[in-house]
Amino acid sequence: MKKINSIPRCSAAKINWDQFRKDNFLGSKPLIIEGALEDWSALKKWSSSYFTELYAGRTLSVGHNNRAIYSRLATNQSQSVQRDAIELECSEAMKRIDSGSSKGTYYLQKQSIPNVFPELMKDITPPPFVSKDELTDINLWFGGAGNITPLHFDFSNNFLAQVTGVKDFVLISPSYYSECYPADGTNLNHLSRVDLEAPDFDQFPKLKEVE
Repeated sequence: MKKINSIPRCSAAKINWDQFRKDNFLGSKPLIIEGALEDWSALKKWSSSYFTELYAGRTLSVGHNNRAIYSRLATNQSQSVQRDAIELECSEAMKRIDSGSSKGTYYLQKQSIPNVFPELMKDITPPPFVSKDELTDINLWFGGAGNITPLHFDFSNNFLAQVTGVKDFVLISPSYYSECYPADGTNLNHLSRVDLEAPDFDQFPKLKEVE
């Protein structure tokens, strides 16, 4: 695999939204927009303690995996697939997400904010260049350190807002779709068969061509 230049950046205060929509949103090119969340109260409020206070007593559906790789497709013999989500009271869920355990990590995954956590909608503002008709989902992910989402593609464009913490990304051009060995012939064909944490170039030789 070859590394190319870093993702370009642009200030939200200076961005030309019409040009962004044409070149990035519709052109499938990534861009880091700096300062886009400055009016979000979520930046100061969202935390495990805030969620525990707000949702005390509520049961949450939380992903759990013993290797911190959250996939339903095993990419090699040593990798286990994601376990089914478990039901935990909010304070216990936040405790396990923060600290993990000897049995693995915990991850609140793809939870619809409008449907599951509507109280959080007041803390965020959807991006100005997306119309209500185009904004199909507003989801929340909340997890501790070390959680890994496997190589995959999404069926829609994404505006990812990192409210707190740090997240590393590996982005690959759609032109390398076949070189990423999608799980064709399964109901998980948006997932790659490749384990980027330990790539097997003998089994997946075309992966070397990917940029």
